[in-house]
Amino acid sequence: MPSILSRFQERATSVQIHFCTTITEFAKLVLIFLSKLNLEQNFSERSIFPKFHKFHNKHTEGVTWRAVLLSTALTPINVYLVVQWETVWGTQYPTTMGIFFSAIFCLLVLIGINRLIHFVAPNQVLGPAELLTIYAMLSMAITVSGHDFSQTIFCTVAISRWYATPENEWANLFWHYVPDWLSVNDFDLLNGFFRGESHFLQKNYVLGWLQPMIWWSTFLTVTVFTMLCLTVIIRRQWI
Repeated sequence: MPSILSRFQERATSVQIHFCTTITEFAKLVLIFLSKLNLEQNFSERSIFPKFHKFHNKHTEGVTWRAVLLSTALTPINVYLVVQWETVWGTQYPTTMGIFFSAIFCLLVLIGINRLIHFVAPNQVLGPAELLTIYAMLSMAITVSGHDFSQTIFCTVAISRWYATPENEWANLFWHYVPDWLSVNDFDLLNGFFRGESHFLQKNYVLGWLQPMIWWSTFLTVTVFTMLCLTVIIRRQWI
């Protein structure tokens, strides 16, 4: 039975890798194709939404709830793929690139669906502002979950305790600078994190990691919101 389960897990992992690699390569081709187009012409309202001006309504003005809901639904998929690519499989590092191809791929799919909706229910198409909202939210979610961002926090909040030894004197050098509510200090929890052979979905593990993750998530949320505000301020010289 264990051998069957092991073979099934290996096969499932292989299928996931091939599927994600296919999506990655297709997204790269899309980026290459888009880079060869006249972006100013092809991303105007008239080119993406034929006769869009005839169907202008309240659903397409600014940030809408449906745009936020679509972004929220797509975020877990993008975050999962980014974490798998960068930390598990080590096959792709999308957050080290200037444009996140997974967000571009989602935008391309939405534009394609949008064109189909245009023929069925023109008044319900997603407007440029809504697509921009979805792209911005996905980009921020991918940024936070990406390389050298939140991926390093899980190790950072635990490493000061786990690797402290009498020789390096970390306890005397900087332990007093690391608040308990920003780090994980229980060696039983750290043992399962660094050595494995354990499951996270246990009460003591969840409660031990919950407080520092809430505080770090709050800090990251404020950081991302600040970056978005700066982008709004300086956007006009780019657009």
